[in-house]
Amino acid sequence: MVKQQIIIVLLAFFLFSCVDPKINKTYHIPEDYSTIQEAVDIAIDGDKIIVDPGIYIENLDFFGKTIKLKSTYQSQEDTLIISQTIIDAGYADHAIKLNSGEKNISISGFTIRNGIAGGGGAIYCGNNVTAEFNNLVIENNIASFGGGILSYHSSNLVLENINFIRNSCSEQSFGGAIAAYDSNIELVNCNFLENEASHGGAIYSAFPNIKITQTVFDDNYASQ
Repeated sequence: MVKQQIIIVLLAFFLFSCVDPKINKTYHIPEDYSTIQEAVDIAIDGDKIIVDPGIYIENLDFFGKTIKLKSTYQSQEDTLIISQTIIDAGYADHAIKLNSGEKNISISGFTIRNGIAGGGGAIYCGNNVTAEFNNLVIENNIASFGGGILSYHSSNLVLENINFIRNSCSEQSFGGAIAAYDSNIELVNCNFLENEASHGGAIYSAFPNIKITQTVFDDNYASQ
């Protein structure tokens, strides 16, 4: 009997030790956490965060983690979900900051609005970030450099199916929707509407590599 008990204990220990504590998880907002940032804080590389429709007043920082952040748009294939799932920065800071060398970031299916910052009102990408953004509306964000997105310091971005609407920069500023410095950017099927800056109403670039495909520019304005 004692021998059998020892065998059972050893077997249980063996099975437990074989469980990978780093197995990737999917977090649902607001079911698992009330805010997106709470899920980001607990997540590890490779985890996924799925966000239900709603308005989330947040200023997100990924802190170097490789995370997939998505609305329910992909699973339901309803474009209304993009307009109903909102990351609102509340004119407090960037809506999303990627500044710690994040790799293979994926963000899709949101409206991102009301960000304000020195660079990248909606999304700031610096320090060798690699990221894919798709099926987004980026609107009503303000910055001195890149009202919508600032890409900086060897970052690599793919932007697909994104509407940049009424993003702006302050006086003597650059890139109403996007400012890119020393970066690689690919734009596919994007729309730029009524963005404004003193230099580069839609896009301002310095030493970047930019590829633009099937993208529309309409009524963007640069004063200089």
